[in-house]
Amino acid sequence: MSALNIHECRAAIIGTGQTARGAMRVLFGLGATIEAFNIRQEKLFKKRMGEFDLIVNCVLWNTSRKDRLIYREDLKKLKPGAMIIDISCDPNLEIETSRPTTIDDPVYVVDGILHYAVDNTPAMHPLTVTGSLSEGIRPYIDIVMEKEVPDYPENLVPAVQILNGHILDERITEFRTRAGLFCK
Repeated sequence: MSALNIHECRAAIIGTGQTARGAMRVLFGLGATIEAFNIRQEKLFKKRMGEFDLIVNCVLWNTSRKDRLIYREDLKKLKPGAMIIDISCDPNLEIETSRPTTIDDPVYVVDGILHYAVDNTPAMHPLTVTGSLSEGIRPYIDIVMEKEVPDYPENLVPAVQILNGHILDERITEFRTRAGLFCK
């Protein structure tokens, strides 16, 4: 497998959130040619996936979906030596061949396609990440500590996933049950 030349690289970024925008800034800064696809353009991406040297998955996948964005048989459509960076890295979800890796052992190859799926890449820059997260969370600490959920600001209420020991979002229970992760 040949090394990926980032300056001649055609990259597809799937997703439009902060992670996708960050990936776009980095790849653009390195000289890659980038195309971004949102989840509504999934069919277009699937049709064109073989055009790219690098695929970066930044999608927040609906865990109740049974289909995938990339199946193992799709790897045959990719360019030889292509790479998948699965930032979302949800085992058994959007990319069939993804499995979480570690910073110490970040890549593996499936059918000639290099995969990078470090589940917690921000841990490579802990001080920067901690500072950013702390700045974003700081305004909510006192609210969470001092108030009950009904008194939370409107933007914080949807973030409550567990209340009084009960999972509120049934999709979490469904996913954990399907993935064999549910503890009784």
